Amino acid sequence: MLLTDNDIITLDDLQAVDPEVGLIEKNLPNVPPMVGPESIARQAADHVTRMIESQFQNFSGYLMSPGNSANQIAAVMNVYSTSVTRPRMRMNQVVAVEPDPTKRHIKECIKYYALYAFFRSQYHRKVPTDDRFAMKMEFYDGEYQRAWQRLQATGCPIVLTPLVCPGAIREYQTGTWGDSNVTAGGSGSTETGNEYDVVITWTGQAYSSWSQPNNSESAPSAIVTIQATEGQVLTIDISTLNPPNAAVPNVGTADGIYSPMPATGWNVYVAVTGNTPLLQNSTPIAIGTTSYTLPNAPVTTNGKTVGVGQFPDYNYAWVRVRNRA
Repeated sequence: MLLTDNDIITLDDLQAVDPEVGLIEKNLPNVPPMVGPESIARQAADHVTRMIESQFQNFSGYLMSPGNSANQIAAVMNVYSTSVTRPRMRMNQVVAVEPDPTKRHIKECIKYYALYAFFRSQYHRKVPTDDRFAMKMEFYDGEYQRAWQRLQATGCPIVLTPLVCPGAIREYQTGTWGDSNVTAGGSGSTETGNEYDVVITWTGQAYSSWSQPNNSESAPSAIVTIQATEGQVLTIDISTLNPPNAAVPNVGTADGIYSPMPATGWNVYVAVTGNTPLLQNSTPIAIGTTSYTLPNAPVTTNGKTVGVGQFPDYNYAWVRVRNRA
């Protein structure tokens, strides 16, 4: 999962570390939302995004980005602007959740900062103040600092040719993805009446199969939950989305240059709510096809599970230096 794709962490992630988060959210009034728009999770991800972005500085006035050819760099250099220090990488090149489960440094940073921010908000709203909240606030601030140091030591995971997920929340003009994109209708299927979680992914030209994605399948979209009644089938519509293409967006040049991966197809994954979504189409649906109806009730057992998206091409080591005056 790329840093610009989603909130990265869930309420379950936070409660797995500190179960009191869920209890406070249920039992105290006016607690800030933990997930979703304007939530603690999203603010924490935004904070870590800004921290990472601030580290990607080169000490020249050139728009440099590893992985691009000399001709490509030359083609985009003439931007008719002043020469200033610029970040090397765009945030959509940062892999926040890797397929390797042992590498979760960025997710750890976001998780611990979210817990710190949550207990900070509770501490400052209590009169008289609650010393327990103060202790937890300081503890999770320390955990966040240690997670950040581990990320600096291991290097920031980077993918050279990113493929953002459908409806990525921190990406420019990706379109919208939500409840209206998935519908249940028709009759005559073997559907018995279940509630389903539906996600989709983009696939690139190098994608061969589910077992050989060749780093060309995006992270899944946000989950859409839908109730199907007996005999119905699910239809997924992507007409509100803007599939990634090969063009570098006409915004953000000041933040660096990169080679986006164009989407050539898309996959549909479905699960009974609460389970891991499984692949429903045998080959990617062509990118020009904006609607797909499942042929029958979804496959919900012994299927191919959805992944977390691209893996990094390398770990970028931040050089800890200071400019001379």
